Amino acid sequence: MTVILKVDKGTAEKLVDENKIKEDDVKNLSGEEVELNIEDGDFFIEKLKEKHKEFLELSDVEGTFSLWFDLTEERKEKLKKALGL
Repeated sequence: MTVILKVDKGTAEKLVDENKIKEDDVKNLSGEEVELNIEDGDFFIEKLKEKHKEFLELSDVEGTFSLWFDLTEERKEKLKKALGL
């Protein structure tokens, strides 16, 4: 499975603020797509609960890639619709 991440200017600037990348790198990242290839067996989806919030985590086993979504009622409905449930 290939995951494609598109980095916009705001995200690139945030990475600079967090000292993850150098300021000179922002112009090179803005609007770029980054592809990450993950074997299907190494990818998982997990529902997590923290205090009174639910999250959906999409990640690979190696820890290279991870996305967390606040699982609101609206997002639950959108996911159900997208999955045909």
